[in-house]
Amino acid sequence: MKKQSAEEAAVSMVRPALFRCLGKYHNSYLEKVSAFALYVAMKLSPVERPDWESVLKNIADRGLRAEIRAEVTPVWDEFETLWDPHSCVRGVNEESLKLYLLEHPYSASTLLAVSLLQIQDRDKVVNYEARGDFFIEAYKANSKAQYFGMACDSDHAVIAAIRGAILGPNIEVEETLMYDEREKFDKIFFNFTRDMPRMTMDQRRILDRMSPEFGDMPKTRNDDWVIIGFIMDRLKQDGKAVCIVNMGININSAEREARKYFASRGLIETVISLPSGREFSSCASALMVFSKGNSAVRMVDAGGIIGRDASTASSATSASDKYVKKILKAVRTDSEFSKLIPNSELIERDCDLDPEKRFRKPIEVGNGVLLETLIIHMRRGTQLSAKALDDLATAEATEFQYLLTKDIQDGLIGEDLMYLKEIDPNMEKCCLSPGDVVFTKNAPFKVSVIGDLRGKKVVANGNLYIIELDKAKIRPKYLQAFFESNLGAAVLKGQTVGSVITTISVEGLKQLMVPCPPLAAQDEFLSRYLAFEEKIIGLRRELQSTMKEAKDFLDQAEKNLF
Repeated sequence: MKKQSAEEAAVSMVRPALFRCLGKYHNSYLEKVSAFALYVAMKLSPVERPDWESVLKNIADRGLRAEIRAEVTPVWDEFETLWDPHSCVRGVNEESLKLYLLEHPYSASTLLAVSLLQIQDRDKVVNYEARGDFFIEAYKANSKAQYFGMACDSDHAVIAAIRGAILGPNIEVEETLMYDEREKFDKIFFNFTRDMPRMTMDQRRILDRMSPEFGDMPKTRNDDWVIIGFIMDRLKQDGKAVCIVNMGININSAEREARKYFASRGLIETVISLPSGREFSSCASALMVFSKGNSAVRMVDAGGIIGRDASTASSATSASDKYVKKILKAVRTDSEFSKLIPNSELIERDCDLDPEKRFRKPIEVGNGVLLETLIIHMRRGTQLSAKALDDLATAEATEFQYLLTKDIQDGLIGEDLMYLKEIDPNMEKCCLSPGDVVFTKNAPFKVSVIGDLRGKKVVANGNLYIIELDKAKIRPKYLQAFFESNLGAAVLKGQTVGSVITTISVEGLKQLMVPCPPLAAQDEFLSRYLAFEEKIIGLRRELQSTMKEAKDFLDQAEKNLF
């Protein structure tokens, strides 16, 4: 079968998939894709000047013709200005059109990835889940390498094919399953943080496609580490892969064994925690370099080097270049925010691969002790499905109530908790007692102390931790006040995990350093703190009463005046 040119491949992919992505991306993508549709139409047209209706008549596929007519006609006047009758390609000013199509949101993380890959002439480079941003930066760095793009989603394949066809003939893009067998590569790039579809293949089937070298990979909660294993299996012995990952897989306990698997085999070269901001990533993420034969891992806290928020620069492009140079320097040398850590040391410390946490300066807490030393008992609330909760809920006042995270506001528990018809024996252990501290598992974190239950049995929701403290050491309200302070929030942040949903584990909570001065000092503090709380409670009740009066007034007016 005759091998298609890059442009022919792009055209063939445009026909079935081009307009599926028109409404999916922001307006600049719609314009770029429409422009390429025009470019393709002109390539296929025999006319010397771009009479739009003549161009459309020469598109044989009626469905494609109708879609191009609908999408491109409204912006035809803008594209007509790109026409140059002296151009050698049917009047299309290709240079102007290329610039128009190759604009893209500048990504410092992609530029950093290309710099770390060190692409050489004749390298075989693959971008899994390709959309084309990587191709632009990589091609600028080295146009003599051979580039491959694989995308299991037609929308991404279209964007990548468009850019590949324009950049040069040595870029091939396929719409294919990323797990298909193919030759090994010198360099590989994969961005896990993009909003992209994921394969539905289970981990066992992915592992079965790998060589025996990676056949004993442990299963994990999600498939990210398994996909990284697949990537390493496709990498040549002296090759290099760069992946941008959500930070959660580098710190969550569920992925601990997978991290140890990679570190013990010397497969991790560098881990860079990326700062937030439009130049890097909108979520907590890390750029990881993988290769074979590493005895240590270079840990780099990019946020510490250039600032936690990289979105304040006036020029994204110039700022990103400056950022990348600073980070690359830290990759090569030890510094305040960069260090080479032996694999053995990482494994001993549960293979926590968050550089920001490693280089974070310890927070000083006066009279500090581990929270674990103050806890008598700690448990989780009961997790009920939405249906089970609906079945149990009642509008009638009963002796049973249910505490949800939304019922905790500004450290206070609302007075109108949900009533339950009954509670089963398994829920009894999740009932609250006066003096218990309740702490939310997920951010935004809330903490409160249970007061007088007025004879009710109140069950805590499964997203709440229930902590019974040793009151001979610490007053529950004193601990609540600490976590409501800026210092308490900073201490709490040091033990949180997750990139999209931030959580704190039981062990993480126990390892928090909290102040525990003598009880006399705590009581002196609380004498003033509780006075503020009582005032807030009074103002809330006054507000509720006033709102009720206003509602009653409106109800009366509705009968007599409206």
